[in-house]
Amino acid sequence: MGLLGIFLQKPSRSIDDQWARGGQRVYLAAFTQDCDEVFVQENCGFLINQPHPSDAGSVVNQIEVDCPDYTPSIYLNPTGAADANDGSACYWWTVTLTYGPWDPLTHTATGSPVDQPIDVSFQWQVFEQYVDVAIDPSNGNLVPVLNSAGLPFDPPVTREQLKGIMRVAWNALTFDPATFFANGNYINSDVWNGFPVGTVKFSPPNMPQRLYSQFLGQNYYRLEAEFCFNPNDGGWNAKPIDRSFFAVDSSSNLIKLLDINGQPLSQPALLNGSGAVIAPTAGTFYQFNYQVYNSTSFATAFPNLTSLF
Repeated sequence: MGLLGIFLQKPSRSIDDQWARGGQRVYLAAFTQDCDEVFVQENCGFLINQPHPSDAGSVVNQIEVDCPDYTPSIYLNPTGAADANDGSACYWWTVTLTYGPWDPLTHTATGSPVDQPIDVSFQWQVFEQYVDVAIDPSNGNLVPVLNSAGLPFDPPVTREQLKGIMRVAWNALTFDPATFFANGNYINSDVWNGFPVGTVKFSPPNMPQRLYSQFLGQNYYRLEAEFCFNPNDGGWNAKPIDRSFFAVDSSSNLIKLLDINGQPLSQPALLNGSGAVIAPTAGTFYQFNYQVYNSTSFATAFPNLTSLF
């Protein structure tokens, strides 16, 4: 049972103004009489996505087999060359290969959708942020943003800030919601795809789309994930300036701060990180650094997304 011989009968070629190449190659193939059309298609020697013999940018995107005269024949090599299969009972089949351009984003050499390349898109979002700390242009040092009386501005100073949104999509055979959403709102504890530690946050996406693969004969899932990149100082950590209406005295007692008239402050005073007041004229400040999101190794949590660029 099998192929006795296959012979090229008619090649054709096309190209368009976008340099997409196509065409057909028509073969005449002899198979033993116990072979049906499925066997012929699967064993003719050609595969979907197989490159053209002289142009790797053009691949097989359709294979069609046809037995135009379903009459038993005796195989004889049409080239006249000596052939060990001469004299075998056969049917003659026409095998038509249609070629088209190779698209690496939607095609796979295996035909399985789970082997398709990962789709990545990236965009920036602009948002307004209150400015507690700014750069002193005279020396490049960070200083608190205060008015000449040493108090915060009202209304506060703001600036435009950037945040990156990276969307990633890929195909998978299975989908486990508990595992997929377990890392929602986690930040990276490792350098991930070139992004520094603590600058990328995973946002749980919507329920994935369930699709069916004719090649696999089963369902698969189109998974989508969203990663938010915060390149600003501290990444996703919170970095508030130490200021309060209260302070800590030398005996570690909490005291209410009063102005020169003995009245409670109407604006919080700067503190030094240990509860002591910093004079407004000192030009210094203390800034905390809090990790407000859980962290995990993204290389472990997303092993198939470690080399996106």
